[in-house]
Amino acid sequence: MSENKYADDLLKQNRLIYDNWKVYRWIYSRLEKQPEKVKDELSIPFGDKRMFHYFREESIRNIAKQYGWDLITPQNMADKFMKFIETMNMSFSYKPVLLKAIYEYMDSNGRVALPDVVDYFIDFYEDRKAHGMNAEKSTSIYQKGGYTRKDVEKNILSNPFKRFEDMRFLMRCKDVETIEVNPIIFRKLTREDWLHIVDVCDKSLEKYYLRLKK
Repeated sequence: MSENKYADDLLKQNRLIYDNWKVYRWIYSRLEKQPEKVKDELSIPFGDKRMFHYFREESIRNIAKQYGWDLITPQNMADKFMKFIETMNMSFSYKPVLLKAIYEYMDSNGRVALPDVVDYFIDFYEDRKAHGMNAEKSTSIYQKGGYTRKDVEKNILSNPFKRFEDMRFLMRCKDVETIEVNPIIFRKLTREDWLHIVDVCDKSLEKYYLRLKK
């Protein structure tokens, strides 16, 4: 299963609980293009452009059965997180670099200061250039150069952080500028799990840059 397919399925299953209703955060283009596939029972505007789509518990079970979905629960969220990492496809190198930055700087609660992540990104890509290697694709700010720390922060939060945030694997506290591994996931991950994540990231980066050289 490709990462995009896996991530799309996770996004469809992602939910918050509100009273006796379930809230699903969907990819909005899918709702627009394929409204016949899933009919929500209540839609509430959230901001200028976003919508929350609500389903009753029975409807969720029926939808999950219809499409063969394994609904995300606190019990399986860590496994979903690991599988997502192991199936990573990359248009850019950003996802594994983010995960490596989190591992490098996270505290005992799975939190890392956003400025530390920015430092890690800058150091990673500038080190590649200093050793005569491409930092990234020609369209990337890291290959173009001349970027600011704010540019790097914006890049991190839009891609790759948002991909993890949409699936509730990672969260952000804007007040103190931190990125946090979902506590449900973090409590279940062992040191060996994190070493495995770093190893997967290193291998993914190696494969990515070999493709980039061709």
